Amino acid sequence: MRNCWFVPGTGKLERNTGLGLDLRASAGGGVGRYLLQTNRSLLGAAGGLVVNRENPVDGDSTTNLEALVAATYEFFTYDTPKTNIDMTFALYPSLNVSGRYRTDFSLNIGWTC
Repeated sequence: MRNCWFVPGTGKLERNTGLGLDLRASAGGGVGRYLLQTNRSLLGAAGGLVVNRENPVDGDSTTNLEALVAATYEFFTYDTPKTNIDMTFALYPSLNVSGRYRTDFSLNIGWTC
């Protein structure tokens, strides 16, 4: 998109029976903007909405509407060794359950000769 804007989308299927979650299916999207854009790195921020459906191990299923607040940073080089670092942090405050929020963090690092 023009002027460093982008449209992020998300979709996940998660399961963690140790936390009592049989299945969480979520989908959403929003709008974001690159705050820093060079030939070696990108720094972006985004916001939007996510809907998820949770099926606990015990109990009834629930549907939640959450806000999405995210930041992403990417660093890359094309010379040898090729380097890729991708880091994303997302905060999901619930819009229909007061005081509930979730977070998600991912870090991927790669080197190629």
